[in-house]
Amino acid sequence: MSLLIVGISVFMLVHTLPWLPALRLRVINALGEKPYKGIYSLISLSGFVMIVLGMRGVPYVPVYEPAASAHIVTAALMFPALYLLIGRRTGSNVRRLTAHPMMWGISFWAGGHLLANGDLASLILFCSFLIYSVLDMLSANSRGARPVSEAAPLTAEIKPLMITIIAYVLLFSLHPWIAGVSLGGV
Repeated sequence: MSLLIVGISVFMLVHTLPWLPALRLRVINALGEKPYKGIYSLISLSGFVMIVLGMRGVPYVPVYEPAASAHIVTAALMFPALYLLIGRRTGSNVRRLTAHPMMWGISFWAGGHLLANGDLASLILFCSFLIYSVLDMLSANSRGARPVSEAAPLTAEIKPLMITIIAYVLLFSLHPWIAGVSLGGV
């Protein structure tokens, strides 16, 4: 459990740096833009690896019993979660819906997984990400984040939709390897 908690802490800590723009700017000025991004990425990746290894190494400690159909709801939530994550960078109209498509995608991912997993480690992991995503949206709003007003043509949705379908199938197929949990029953 320690590795999981350390991994979450490392991942979250580095991702809260944008909440402190003055500190972030000082770090960038001290290191330079490229070294900052490189170190930021390495720390993020280290936290992610610790989370994955930590989740695999913890015993199952039940906290609550998920509803029998929760895995179906979770599988359904993962498509819009991915679309929001992918659409934010591909010229999609998702930025017209919200200034925070990535954080909404993470919220759907975390909330869906909380529905389907009732063990302590999952509760710690997914609650952490859900809380982080909400706090990140609030922080971004306080710094002036707003949805964009200009509309992209409907054809701009084709690329993110195709990428989302491919990513959904890949993640569904690779879930046993990534998370150690088979999704064959969905």
